[in-house]
Amino acid sequence: MFLDESEWTCTTCNNFSTGSQLAKRNHLASHKRERIRSQATPLTIPETSAQTKKRKRNKVVPLAEGTPGDTRIAPPLASINRDATKNRGNDNNTLPPDGEDEDTSPKIDLPVPSVLSTFLDPLDALIEVDDVSNALETFESLMNGITTSVQDFFHLSPKRSNGDKNATKRKAFDPMNAQEIQRLYKWNRRRCVRNIACPVSNTCPIPKASLQDHFLKTWGAPNQEYLLQPGDHHERPHILDSLDPEFVASCLRSCENSAPGLDHITYRQWREVDPRCLALSKIFNICLKLKDIPRAWKISNCVLIHKKDDLDRIDNWRPIALSNTIYKLFMKCLTRKLQDWCEFNQVLCSAQKGFTPHDGIIEQNFLLAQSLEKAKRNKADIFLAFLDISNAFGSIPHEVIFKVMEREGIDVDFSKLIENIYLGSSTCVLTADGPTEPIPILRGVKQGCPLSGILFNLAINHVLVDVQGGQEGHKVLAFADDLVLLSNSEEELQSQIDK
Repeated sequence: MFLDESEWTCTTCNNFSTGSQLAKRNHLASHKRERIRSQATPLTIPETSAQTKKRKRNKVVPLAEGTPGDTRIAPPLASINRDATKNRGNDNNTLPPDGEDEDTSPKIDLPVPSVLSTFLDPLDALIEVDDVSNALETFESLMNGITTSVQDFFHLSPKRSNGDKNATKRKAFDPMNAQEIQRLYKWNRRRCVRNIACPVSNTCPIPKASLQDHFLKTWGAPNQEYLLQPGDHHERPHILDSLDPEFVASCLRSCENSAPGLDHITYRQWREVDPRCLALSKIFNICLKLKDIPRAWKISNCVLIHKKDDLDRIDNWRPIALSNTIYKLFMKCLTRKLQDWCEFNQVLCSAQKGFTPHDGIIEQNFLLAQSLEKAKRNKADIFLAFLDISNAFGSIPHEVIFKVMEREGIDVDFSKLIENIYLGSSTCVLTADGPTEPIPILRGVKQGCPLSGILFNLAINHVLVDVQGGQEGHKVLAFADDLVLLSNSEEELQSQIDK
């Protein structure tokens, strides 16, 4: 950069002068950019899928609420023809005299079709009457009738037997088929993108017998009793008493279409047969009253999703439970209530950001970067340990979950419900050789269940609180089962790992 003998003045803005050639070039370049920007087509950012859904929902919800009117949409065809005949013979097109009906044809009262309307009174009886003998058996029989009615209404295929080897085979996805892509995108956008990126999904080549033995040990009862470290028992308010239809409908609207369970009923079909969730809310309130769920909800299929590396290693496959959608909807309702309760009472450690309503990945990455930058700026030592708990979700004893819930002040009714949900649960792992025999789930939480995330956070919360303690600064960062320990010395870091 050098200075000229005479200063240069811009003729465009008349208020800029300089003696530097570099400043002159930069100033002229800025004018050029402004000229190009003014001549270019304005950039419009399309709305996101969430905004599109919200805009459509805001239009539909007011129309779907309230009682239907009794005003006829259009006159019957016979009345139209008769009026047209009269008008052809009447040049003045005079209106009929007062008191005379324009339409004298008989009106037909068409009933509003409802698949679940016949089940509302029996459901109300189970809610209101306390001394119903064999209430759980009656409820299960009623639920079988509801499931069968919905299946018949949508002509769903019957449940395949566990011995059907072809039950796990799926049609190969063709990424060049535009119609198939459009249909899958409307149904499940995440799955559509996943299939386009990886059109050939890997199938677990491990023999069925090996998978059966592995998961029998993994989900089997623990060999030893796990004792929690001493801690204070808290007295906190109840989580919920009942679920109203508006809350259930909100949860149902937020459910994305996913693979259905053994009953083959999807979220979309539940929205069609019960748009206001009157029947579903009654079903869920009966579950809250009985502190249990039907046995059919406790049975699921389990698919294996490849994570990485060698296909022949069982550890490289993630088991995902495919439960009935009505069960997952109920778990979603419980999850929202439990999350609100934990946030209101500040139950969970602030270091845990996994399975929370807020996006915690950005916050955790920022805190980690700030810690490294602070140590670099102060020329101080910092020690980090990245921990990934092996089989974290499948190895937590149920007894630990129930003890933690009791210590954190979760009411007895809610705890008993969660305990009965896992009591008698089983799953069949889908393999290339067909489904395995039912495997009881005596340990761990089910991946794919909406409630599993918050239960896992509660189970390991005492560990995070113990590591963080009352120390200043961040000593641990957690996102579900991925942990980062931070320390100023090697000895302190080893002490944190030992905890």
